[in-house]
Amino acid sequence: LCNRVDVGKFCIGEKDMNNDVASEINQAVLQALERGIGASVLVPEISVWPTTDWLVSWAKSRSLNVESVDQNLSILQSRKLSSHNKVCGVLMKINGGDEDKIMHMHWSGTASTILNMCSYYYDSEGKSFEIKGEKRRFQKLIKDMEDSGLRPIAFACGQTEVLEIKENGLHLLALA
Repeated sequence: LCNRVDVGKFCIGEKDMNNDVASEINQAVLQALERGIGASVLVPEISVWPTTDWLVSWAKSRSLNVESVDQNLSILQSRKLSSHNKVCGVLMKINGGDEDKIMHMHWSGTASTILNMCSYYYDSEGKSFEIKGEKRRFQKLIKDMEDSGLRPIAFACGQTEVLEIKENGLHLLALA
């Protein structure tokens, strides 16, 4: 039997974005989120979530363009952090972009693990903030989601000029 899974809460920064996600998010943050969700479609063997299909379906229902990601990106590396933590990352490059040296890292997985990999977070307007002072708030949000019967996952991203998937200093994109 397959249980239907819904996204009970979707937050960027501290803002619940569960309604009309695409129209309320800064374009750069939206594109990073599309790449992060789309990475599991491009590299299914790194997907640590048996529910990847529902997440992609949910993203499409909110007008996120996750399926065309493969036309614009080349996957350079992929890695599972561990099957226990259910965390995976990819290193990708935008094809034909002006940023020849810039590569993009995207991580997704267990929210508490991803949160610990982040030094910054984005709000829905695309502003970047240090996570230091807000970490407890995000931990509480994750705990509240868990207490509500949800299994929170998080998405994080970063940029690098080195061909290596870093596990720290990332930007928290979203909690779902």
